[in-house]
Amino acid sequence: MIAPQERTEQEPGVVVVPAAPADLAEAAALLAAAFEHEPQVGALLQHRAPLRRRAEHLYRALLVAGPLRRGTVDAARDAADGRLLGVALWVEPRRGGALLESVRAAAGLLRGLPEHLRAFRGVDLRHPLAVLGAFGRARPRVPHWYLEAVGVAPAGQGRGVGGALLRHRLALADAAGEPAYLESSSPRTGALYRRLGFVPLGRVAAFADGGGPVGMWRPVTPP
Repeated sequence: MIAPQERTEQEPGVVVVPAAPADLAEAAALLAAAFEHEPQVGALLQHRAPLRRRAEHLYRALLVAGPLRRGTVDAARDAADGRLLGVALWVEPRRGGALLESVRAAAGLLRGLPEHLRAFRGVDLRHPLAVLGAFGRARPRVPHWYLEAVGVAPAGQGRGVGGALLRHRLALADAAGEPAYLESSSPRTGALYRRLGFVPLGRVAAFADGGGPVGMWRPVTPP
């Protein structure tokens, strides 16, 4: 199991620290802005306006469901003024057996339910449920860290913020002997993930047109 993370500085002027519950609104707003024009997020929400506000509710739901309270949300901040530059939302490996995981999942669903209802108001829920089901089936069955979302603010662009966020958590995962999995939605992000040791597993056919991100796996990498 990964020990509580400490402040690390992996890029000049950028520090990675654990996100706190007080960061919920700022972190959700950053992720919503980062993914507002992401086609797959728009498709998940069926392009219902106001899209950014709906996306913000979606990310609030994901954050409060468990990662924020369990300490698996990483925040990249400017070392000089503390501005939030990026957020990485990780789901820790499943531990403790199927029953315990089912209880945790149900509790997380209840915590995030009000925000989910706001995000999907007026949306035909059969569509997002089918999409999320496809994502879930594509994930490897062995315990692993799952990158649910990573976003960078405009002020953090070109500063290596995304790479710093991922390297921070991956170093902890390697130290604990735990692999990682994520989905890449573009060739640009796929190239970054390959440099960090991820290998493509295949496309996740999550949408009616056959499109979807590429699932990528990273085995434990010795230091």
